[in-house]
Amino acid sequence: MTTVIRRAGTLLLLTGVAACGPAPDVPPAQQGITPPTGQHSSIADPPDDRLSASSVSLVRRGGLKPQTFAVHVAVGQAPPDGFTRSDVVAVLRAASRPALRTAAATTPGQTCCDRYVYTVAIRWTDGTSRSFAAVDGEIHPPALDRVVHLVERAAAG
Repeated sequence: MTTVIRRAGTLLLLTGVAACGPAPDVPPAQQGITPPTGQHSSIADPPDDRLSASSVSLVRRGGLKPQTFAVHVAVGQAPPDGFTRSDVVAVLRAASRPALRTAAATTPGQTCCDRYVYTVAIRWTDGTSRSFAAVDGEIHPPALDRVVHLVERAAAG
């Protein structure tokens, strides 16, 4: 009986460790990763002719096997690898939301274990800029979630 319990405990432990994170080099979308709260779909982006964001930079750090992913999109620049022109326009449209200019400052909370930490920097056409920090699984401004979601989706292909 003790042997059965030990084997069952070992199996549960191994199963739990295997389920803690994805295999390396698996795109975020295939890992089941969604940006912080996933509230991105309920908010409309401004029309293309009203873009006020001129560039967006996103850096994602962390994960079970810590990795860094960085991307920069900007008006007048070629799309980054894996991005189409429409991906870049979608990211810039999302970053053009007025709500991002007035969103409450965010600071990373618990960054333990397999969570990703996102740093997003937005520059607008009037020369102002703002940086945001977000941690996977925490609540953030929906407009920020939308920007992260669009970058992650485009990067995943």
